[in-house]
Amino acid sequence: MSDTPPCIGHAVNHRTSEFLMPTPTRGRPSTRVRAPLRALAASFFCAIPHARAIRYATRALSALASVGILSAAVPSMALAQVDLVLNVTDTPDPVPATGRVTYAVTVANNGIGTASGISYTMNVPASQNFLSFSAGSSGAVCTGMTANQAGPGTVTCTLPNLAFDASRAFTIALRLNTQGTVNVVQSVTSTEPDADAANNNVTSATTVGAGANVAVLLTAPTTAVSGATYSYGLSVTNAGPSSATRQRVTFPLPTGFTRTGALPSGCAQSVSTVICDIAGSIALNGTVNIGAITGVITVASSSTVTAIASVGLQPGSPAATPQDPNTSDNNVSRNTTITAGSDLRIGKSRSVAGPYFVGSTFNFTLSPVYFGDSPTDITVTDVIPSNYTIGTVAISQNGWTCGVGGQTVTCTKSSGGSAGSNQSLGLITIPVTVNAAGTAVANTATIAAVGPTDPVPGNNTGTDGPTTLLTPSADITLSKNGPSPALVVVGVPFEWRLTATNGGPSVYSGGVVLTDSLPAGVVINSATLNGWACPTFPITTSGPFSCSRTVSAGSPLASGASLPDLILNATSTTAGVLRNAASVGTVNPSVPDLNPGNGGSSNAVTSSQGTSSANLRVVKTADIANAPAGEILTYTLEVVNAGPDTSRAINVSDDLQALINNGSGATGFGFVSATVVAQGNAIGTITCANAASGSSGRSVSCTIPTLPVCTQGSNCPRIEIAVRPGGNGGARTN
Repeated sequence: MSDTPPCIGHAVNHRTSEFLMPTPTRGRPSTRVRAPLRALAASFFCAIPHARAIRYATRALSALASVGILSAAVPSMALAQVDLVLNVTDTPDPVPATGRVTYAVTVANNGIGTASGISYTMNVPASQNFLSFSAGSSGAVCTGMTANQAGPGTVTCTLPNLAFDASRAFTIALRLNTQGTVNVVQSVTSTEPDADAANNNVTSATTVGAGANVAVLLTAPTTAVSGATYSYGLSVTNAGPSSATRQRVTFPLPTGFTRTGALPSGCAQSVSTVICDIAGSIALNGTVNIGAITGVITVASSSTVTAIASVGLQPGSPAATPQDPNTSDNNVSRNTTITAGSDLRIGKSRSVAGPYFVGSTFNFTLSPVYFGDSPTDITVTDVIPSNYTIGTVAISQNGWTCGVGGQTVTCTKSSGGSAGSNQSLGLITIPVTVNAAGTAVANTATIAAVGPTDPVPGNNTGTDGPTTLLTPSADITLSKNGPSPALVVVGVPFEWRLTATNGGPSVYSGGVVLTDSLPAGVVINSATLNGWACPTFPITTSGPFSCSRTVSAGSPLASGASLPDLILNATSTTAGVLRNAASVGTVNPSVPDLNPGNGGSSNAVTSSQGTSSANLRVVKTADIANAPAGEILTYTLEVVNAGPDTSRAINVSDDLQALINNGSGATGFGFVSATVVAQGNAIGTITCANAASGSSGRSVSCTIPTLPVCTQGSNCPRIEIAVRPGGNGGARTN
């Protein structure tokens, strides 16, 4: 059986060939010698694992030595041959400027001899800082630079001897400050010659990006009283080297803290977390003060409230945003020890809305609460103003025991419940009746407890707010309106409209009488009664006449409401100024009218003979029957004076609604233009103006200085108004 390894014919590499020497000239080695030699060659020439190759080589050398021919077969240096290999991994890479990078160094011996006097060298570049060294179990000892020392500098590490196929690992940490690529050159040597010096050197090229070392600062009280109001202060600093942008501070509201105040600018609360986005940038060595988060401590005494704040980049920040090289200061927490306290508060309200009249009844409702620890031996005191008569107060209500002495209601309770926020102590109801009118009448209740200390005593009172207590009354007034403008023509009918209104404050029932003083030169032809009872028409004699109606108690006239109008159809019989006065009065009123003197009203018209009058009318047409939304629709207004006289100072008004918007312009707006297309026989320049009218309307007003008698379709002035109707307007009436 052959003793030659099965792959003895494989190629020889540059390392193993140096162990195979030519056959000595004095003859071939014996079979006993040749076998170890062949084993040595096979161990290096074959594709077998490295560890097995070493074992083969070791056995071969031992065999050579045993036959006394080692010096003839292998050079003397073979026994001392080493192959140191240096491997280095930098973590993290890339790293933000001023970030910490750890270089994991591994030195291995791939040779067949033991390496001694091993020395590792790292060249720390200028402007970078050596931070630390960790030997682990390697036995390495490093010297040359101290912690935080800036380069350039050299770190040299000595390692214990390395046998073949052995390795040792350790780490060195640097802080890299320069943006770009930082090259850290490293090497390893030993006392023995190295079979392959090319793998003894490594250059670690670490990418350094923009960096902004931000830190969040949180101020908080060391101790706080339960129930008291306190604030947490938030700010952010930047140690650089770059400016910090797009920073976000997150502040979960601590358990036992109820926020009550307004948030700082840039902050918003989402569920139970306050999020603050910092606008702009924070310069190198700069600080941004976010502001205070204010609230009430609501947990029991002896508790600890823990507040936590953090800072980081806003979600979705661009990749080029400077990163934080040191996140150890991106979170901060503060503990606050809570001492005993209970903040008592009380609210007060009325069970019904005003106005309040003498004789009205309602309830005062007291709402006592507390923040923090549960109070003990609680007392609520309410001194009711003398304008009220106190009704029957329930002795026991919601855990309170109440009593009345004169105008004072006192209620007591032994304790509240558990510690917390806005903890209700139970409502207290006090029924009252208004017995006297008054202004700015306020009712104030107070709350107090034996213990624990109230940290905010200033909020221990509650008021219903000053109110006015009224004597029941109704102010019945009258308004009278005539034609506008106040011009009438002899023999041509016109209208006077009389309106009776209840000015309050009470509702009114009873009789209402309108008295009209008819001036000479006027005839009342008829009336639209709308429920009023009047004399028989026509009324031709000047002097007063009355119309009346009754308002039932079942359907009283509310404060601010008006009765249906009484409309008088009148005709003037003479030219001149005709003034008609009227007044209103009450009969058997449900409440008195405390201001009867304001129940009168008058209206005057100027009457002219027919030969000194003008009969104006306006004729309006549209250019199309159906107008698509957004397309131009044009109205034409023709102003006609049928005479017999010339008319002066004419105003034409047109309120255009349901347009695409209330803007004015040639394109994209609801109002396009108002154009005088025919002056006709009008004297003086006709002018038009327009203004917005609501969210989708435009109001047009045109003035005609003088208009003599004209004929429709011939010599009367015409004005064209172009608009863009709004969508889905349906049938339009303008």
